[in-house]
Amino acid sequence: MFDLTFYLKKIKFLRKIPLIRRLAFKYLIYRNPLKIIDISFQAKYQNSYSLISEKKSLRFRKIVRRLECYIGSSPIGPNKYWEYLWVIANLNLKKGLSVLDVGCGKSPLQFLLADLGCEVFAIDPYENVKWHGINRKLAKLFNCKITYRKEGGEAISYNDNSFDGVYCVSVIEHCTRDVQLKIMKEMIRVLKSGGLCVITVDYNIPRTKEDPISNVNVANLINMVGIESVGIRTEEKFPGEPDFNYINLIENPDINISSYFNQLGTSIGLTLRKKSGNYN
Repeated sequence: MFDLTFYLKKIKFLRKIPLIRRLAFKYLIYRNPLKIIDISFQAKYQNSYSLISEKKSLRFRKIVRRLECYIGSSPIGPNKYWEYLWVIANLNLKKGLSVLDVGCGKSPLQFLLADLGCEVFAIDPYENVKWHGINRKLAKLFNCKITYRKEGGEAISYNDNSFDGVYCVSVIEHCTRDVQLKIMKEMIRVLKSGGLCVITVDYNIPRTKEDPISNVNVANLINMVGIESVGIRTEEKFPGEPDFNYINLIENPDINISSYFNQLGTSIGLTLRKKSGNYN
């Protein structure tokens, strides 16, 4: 069977020709139909580590094929094959839902959600900077209505209680601890009462037991005034919580552990709900 995606990956200059990209996108969308009901499902946990069993599920693979249709968006790296799908599973998506993508870059997730009827808003401090920046031309190419603002998550310009859902994929762990907390507070502020904040972070596993340094302290992120954890969570502890032991992660056969630049790591997904009240 002819595989257009394969040839576009191998012959990269083809992706840079606007007409080729537009025709290829339409062809791939036709070959990979997806409805809002296909992304309305529940993952095993609402607060979890990246699970191999989920990554290999037929539903996840179907949605990944659709994400790969958005030619020119940022590549779907090893961790994102779980993170994008996990966000979809835990946002309780439906048509007309207003969602804010914090640190959107050129992620294909924003295009998929807009394509399926969500009202998508997206922010990023960069524009047209490789895959880290906003690219308005891509949204136009894919015929996706997305409202962009060039700004960082630590100072969101939207009003309080603006969105039904907020999500942030693999951004917070790249920031300093004080900025991480600022981003969390801002995401909660612009979220409507009862709305969901869904976050994924890449977790770098320490090299030795004597190395306490981590790129993220999950306990700091989830133990904040105004939010509560949602649903079932994994039995494994998160970094920063009492009795956390990274050895348990490595020995768990279902947790996806990958090596990146000789550093072992995995992904963590967090689903939080905003309580009623004002938390400025």
